[in-house]
Amino acid sequence: MLVVELKKDIVGVKVSRKAPPITHLLFADDILIFGQANMQHVNNILQIIKEFGNLPGQMLNFEKSCVYFSNNLSPYTCDTLANALNMSLVVDSEKYLGAPLLLGHSKLNFWRGHKTGKGIKFIAWDNINKSKDLGGIGFRDLETFNISLICKLVWKIISDNDELWIQILRAKCGTRINIWMDNWVIGLGHPPVSADGLVNTVSYTYGSDIFHEGTRNWKESPIHYLFEPISASKILDMNVPVIGNDTLIWFLDRKGLFSVKSVYNVMTRQSEVVTGTYVIPQQVWKTLWKIKLPHKVKLFVWKCIQDIVPTRDKLSRYKCGIETHSWFFYRVISWFHTRANLNFGTEISTESLNKLLMVFVWSIWKDRCSKKFQNHDPNRVMTLDNINKMVYYVPSHAVNLNTQLQIHKWKPPDFGYLKINIDASFFKESLQGGTRLIIRNFAGHCHGVQGQYFNVGMMQGIEVELECKALTASVSLAVTRSLTHVVFEYDNEVLIKSINEQVPCVHWMNQGLVLNIKFLLNKIRHWKCNSVRRTSNTVADKIAKKARSTKLSFEFFNEYPSGIQGWITQDYDVSSI
Repeated sequence: MLVVELKKDIVGVKVSRKAPPITHLLFADDILIFGQANMQHVNNILQIIKEFGNLPGQMLNFEKSCVYFSNNLSPYTCDTLANALNMSLVVDSEKYLGAPLLLGHSKLNFWRGHKTGKGIKFIAWDNINKSKDLGGIGFRDLETFNISLICKLVWKIISDNDELWIQILRAKCGTRINIWMDNWVIGLGHPPVSADGLVNTVSYTYGSDIFHEGTRNWKESPIHYLFEPISASKILDMNVPVIGNDTLIWFLDRKGLFSVKSVYNVMTRQSEVVTGTYVIPQQVWKTLWKIKLPHKVKLFVWKCIQDIVPTRDKLSRYKCGIETHSWFFYRVISWFHTRANLNFGTEISTESLNKLLMVFVWSIWKDRCSKKFQNHDPNRVMTLDNINKMVYYVPSHAVNLNTQLQIHKWKPPDFGYLKINIDASFFKESLQGGTRLIIRNFAGHCHGVQGQYFNVGMMQGIEVELECKALTASVSLAVTRSLTHVVFEYDNEVLIKSINEQVPCVHWMNQGLVLNIKFLLNKIRHWKCNSVRRTSNTVADKIAKKARSTKLSFEFFNEYPSGIQGWITQDYDVSSI
């Protein structure tokens, strides 16, 4: 097919003038061929089918094949060409893999409610198909979920350049990104605002137009001329990585990656749920589903909080003639529903009390139903034993905490390498922080210590930004001093994973800093980035805190203060050599 497409034996169809032509689409063992409605194309298609059959010895089944023509052709022409192909015409009801092959602009209804009029509905469906954190039980709202899936297609159209179907839709619908129309300035939340009285913007359309030629450094004068002060300041504060391309960022995800889940969560977001006269905070639901108890217990307690357990009192609201003497159980449910604060002493934790109450109420209801419907008398001893097992149940896969509390000390690098340990100390309330690094060789000898103080300037208090700056300073120092064999150690697993892998793990605001770090690392002949425990990074941690607390930047490469020298000596593990 690719050969005949190049030879123009078959001319594909286009959805618009600028769209790429489509000659064929393959799916498993099926093929769709597109061409012009004339005898020349018909003969060329038949010849291709014949040549294909001669190669593997497989012939096309014409009885299972069909042809579809544009509405612009007359019925006589359609019949003539279909007979020449020896294929039947496609009908409107034709299906492929169980789905309609031809769809017009009408919408199909795939979901209908089942209305039988039987039973009592204690809770509306709209309150069930919410997430568990919002008081539902996790059933998805299909209409909202469908909109989320459509958003995924839109996102692929505007962000993906490789797939053919995206190129076709983009050519038909069109898309352009420029500095005046799009939300591209970090921290602004909207497209930048032009300066008062600005008229001529023809020469400035894309981001590269406000860079110095051949670089990614901002042109300060044009930026102040084009944009109002706040927008100009935000632009100049942006760190543009020296490598990488422009990328669309999905603000609803910390990594900037689109997900259907994020769209769905935003569309169904609700801060609290109202049940009767009670307002139930979202934290109640989160606490309920996180408790380590069998799901049947948590589901029953969920019904209690939603006030949909079929007690006599509840049923009497829907049917007449039902006595409401089950006052004890209703009061237990009411206690949990209102989350009253009972004082059981200080020896029992809130979590244990919640677990005990949940299992206790579920056991009472279970014994009550066994007596009511199966005439089984409750066994008090067995019930208490089951309560005890559920409340104090330890999963078989529980980890031995002793293996997690081992102390890991700093270890020297291999012979010929230098190891740089990095850390950052951050005070979120004041946006103040300090970074540090320490360089040591295979014998534990220190080759340098550096600490730097940062006063504000952090983007929205994202701590990883300071971690990125600390690693950037370390790699820059290694490049400046022409180090060729370096091991970088950090107790930030997310950042190290972002360096060693292609998929970003840090916040999207810091991905530019990660690209800069990778660019600098390429200048070092042999390097490694390792993630370590904090106990293996204690000296760097202490130096970072010293820079933050003293609000001073410092560096030492020969003689070191007694305090820092003491940390280094104490941290060195001779037995690891």
